[in-house]
Formats: sequence, C-alpha cells, structure tokens
Amino acid sequence: MKHIITCFAILLAFLSACKKDDSFKSNVDLERFAFLSDSFLCTATKEVPGLGEISWTANCAARLLPNEKFQVRFTTINDLDDQYLRETFTFVNISQSPGLYQIYDSESFQKNENLAYCSYSRALSDGDVYDARWTCDLSKLNDFKVEEIDLVNKMVKGSFNIHLEKKNPGNSGVMYSDYINFKNGQFTARIID
Repeated sequence: MKHIITCFAILLAFLSACKKDDSFKSNVDLERFAFLSDSFLCTATKEVPGLGEISWTANCAARLLPNEKFQVRFTTINDLDDQYLRETFTFVNISQSPGLYQIYDSESFQKNENLAYCSYSRALSDGDVYDARWTCDLSKLNDFKVEEIDLVNKMVKGSFNIHLEKKNPGNSGVMYSDYINFKNGQFTARIID
C-alpha cells in the first residue's frame, strides 16, 4: 500500500509539472509560398511549435535608416503568375555594425526607440489587405546577427532566430497559429535607396 501511495504521489507530481500547451496551431501557417528567382534571398526553418515545420524561402531587401541603423524586409508571394504579397517579415532599427543584436517587439520599441524590433504579417486578396500580425515573444531569446555589411557595394549578410506570438488575429476569419518560430535564418540582402 505504501508503494502505491508513493507511486501515485510521483505520478501526480509528474503530471502537475507537465505544462498543457493550449495554444492554437494551424496548418495554414505551414503553407509554402513562392518567391522571385533572385540572388537576394532569405532561407529559414519556419515552425509552428507542436505541429511541424517547413523550409522557408523569401525575397529580401534592406534599406538604410537615418540613425546609423537599417531595416531588412523578407517577402513571399502567392505564385509567380499573380505575384500577390502573402508574407512580410520586417526587422527594423538594426545597427549598421557587424554584431549580434537582441530583437524586441514593437511595443518595447515604442517605449525605447533605440531597440531593434521585428514584425511578421500575413496578407490576403491581391496583397494589399494585411490580416494577422505577430511580434517577438519576449519570453524567448530572439537574436539577429549582422555578419557583414558593405555600404559601398550595398549588401548586407546576416542570420536570425526569432520566436513570434500573434498580436492581431486579423479579420478574415482565417485561424492562424498563436506561435510561429523562424529558426536558422540566413540572408544576403541588397541595400536599396
């Protein structure tokens, strides 16, 4: 009897230590979209935690900001015929110096304009209707590494690992996942004027 009580107590402790993941997961976030054949691309592993992951490729471009910072934007399209925007993943306020930078959400940036932040959005229709939006999950480590920046030849190269949480579910009725991760992101972007 004593052993049964001990086993029951251990089982109860184990079950109470297990966190129930009640976050919403959707296969719609694992849909693959197209990108233009271009030498300036981003690749990453896009993951919906607890559901699955896909190899993700997007076009990318960077733009210099007036405060010795830059932004980089990754985009995918519906298909090569229509070329309607489907995903936009933007990093803003990144230092123009090589290094590893912590990435925050846009709400943190509003409180401290020196912080770098990112935003990920889904678009519908002919690409001009933004639907759901995610920002950094601040309970996780989110980093962006500037590996090389060449202002003369207008190129930037880097990597990132980002954990996102849904901030705006959108109005389309599409049920998107609460959390999306982009792991092992690598990019080379052209700096445009």
